[in-house]
Amino acid sequence: MDLARHLGHELHRDGRFEEAVDWLTRYSEKGSDVGAAFGRIADCCVELGRDEEARAALRWGIEAARRSGHPTMAGEFQVRLEEMG
Repeated sequence: MDLARHLGHELHRDGRFEEAVDWLTRYSEKGSDVGAAFGRIADCCVELGRDEEARAALRWGIEAARRSGHPTMAGEFQVRLEEMG
């Protein structure tokens, strides 16, 4: 597991959302199979009251999930995006 992804996950779990966004963004910039990281970034942004950033993360997550062959994840992110309005 990538260190940035692991740190982001643990920071999210500990409620340290701002730091989690930073680490997960670093991980997502690597451009590999990062769809799930965008979902976690969206979660953190919602907790921080940054809904527009959360929507952007979900849109990026949809694209990343499709590129990586994860249509179910893309669909889940689409539903979340629609629920956010």
